[in-house]
Amino acid sequence: GPSQYTPDLLATLAKYGIKATFFVIGSQAILYPDILLAIHQAGHQIGSHTWSHSDMTTLSHDQIVAELVTTAMAIKQITGVTPKFWRPPYGYVNREMLAVASSLGLTSIKWLRDTGDFNLQSGTTTTDAVLSNVQSWVTAGQRNAISLQHDMYAASESIAGPVVQILMNAGVNVVRMDQCVQSDAYGGPLDKFVSAMFH
Repeated sequence: GPSQYTPDLLATLAKYGIKATFFVIGSQAILYPDILLAIHQAGHQIGSHTWSHSDMTTLSHDQIVAELVTTAMAIKQITGVTPKFWRPPYGYVNREMLAVASSLGLTSIKWLRDTGDFNLQSGTTTTDAVLSNVQSWVTAGQRNAISLQHDMYAASESIAGPVVQILMNAGVNVVRMDQCVQSDAYGGPLDKFVSAMFH
């Protein structure tokens, strides 16, 4: 995201008093700038998910830089902040990509648990299967994990409330990524570069 379904997700998170981290795609951010700003103003953390959601392991050094810097510029222009966290599309990583991100001061974040919600829109999974998946984590005692959800499709947004209920019923404390890893959410070397671009 962000997408047309993000406001519904924001309402669900507000209902439960949860602050989350949204890893946003730059090309989506410029399509929905008001929604991106609403995410930030609601106290959620913004992270980068690249400009085009391409498999970064197939890109050249310069293309990787462009994906990350262009996204940071869009986020900065809309929200006034430059993210220090990013999530590689598809979770695919290689040394070159990680080195480039690190040189820009970005912390790479990968999920530990995938809810599978993305497959709801294609019909390759069901709501019950996604909720059962989440329940299995907490039943197995896997309470400290970075989980993956999406806000691009109505089906994904519609299960956010039930997922949160499962986590809260199990006593799981849902936090933003910066709280999870105890690091600043914004700033760093990339912010200095991006800020200079706007002056």
